[in-house]
Amino acid sequence: MNKSSQIQIVASNPQLKLFYEHVLRPLQEDEGYFISLSCRSKKMTDKERAKHKMTHKEMFARDIVFKPGFEQFMAKLYRMHCDKRAFPGLFLEPKALVCYICINPVSTGKALAAFKQRLADWEYKKIYKTAPENFHLFKNLYNCYHVARAARHYIDIDIDWQESSQKHPVYDVAKIENHLASVGFRNGRDYFIIRTGSGGLHTLVKISSLQRENIDVHMQIAEMLGQIFIKEAKEVKINADGMVPIPGTYQYGNVVKLINFGSSASGDKI
Repeated sequence: MNKSSQIQIVASNPQLKLFYEHVLRPLQEDEGYFISLSCRSKKMTDKERAKHKMTHKEMFARDIVFKPGFEQFMAKLYRMHCDKRAFPGLFLEPKALVCYICINPVSTGKALAAFKQRLADWEYKKIYKTAPENFHLFKNLYNCYHVARAARHYIDIDIDWQESSQKHPVYDVAKIENHLASVGFRNGRDYFIIRTGSGGLHTLVKISSLQRENIDVHMQIAEMLGQIFIKEAKEVKINADGMVPIPGTYQYGNVVKLINFGSSASGDKI
């Protein structure tokens, strides 16, 4: 076996178990969790981007977790392990790879309805010879699943740091925790914080907690955190599609962590 050609995604089973048990909500009938393995062009050199014709993000492996149970969840992630030679022409180096999950489940009913409409549109255009020659069945189906939201359990506040501000993890997390505590949110129950492989933060706030506190937080918390981190943050925004890197997997060669539970999961300090 040529080990240099193998892509490993799973990095920490304890982190994955904490994420599955504490953050992911149980799936209801018709629901699933959309996951993808992607290459981010921002981690490539100009020469690498030009060679591989990459401009932003390439999803080259996608799947959906339908069945309940941690073993089923892990099985889907292990299927993301792959051999670079299976994707000729794509840039599959650890420094640019990330495994995402849509933190809010997707709906099979909505996805199939959208897929049927896409297929009908393609068939109609084909009559008038204005349609693409081929209809990529699975690509279109996964694209429909990607945007077919079922229940919304979380909003995701995404913080990207300036290059000079990525070395104070305890300090920046404490700022977030203090602000959320000031509006009544409990750490590890009303919200969770994920530290990405590049040092950024995803703060997942439960929709049910927002309703309990009667706070229009979709912009209020993001704007407040933007002011708190005005010097350190490159960007603070609501992540509309809810795609977050999965704790316990590799992102850009580093382990993504659920840091609310970081010490109990891996023995590492935040």
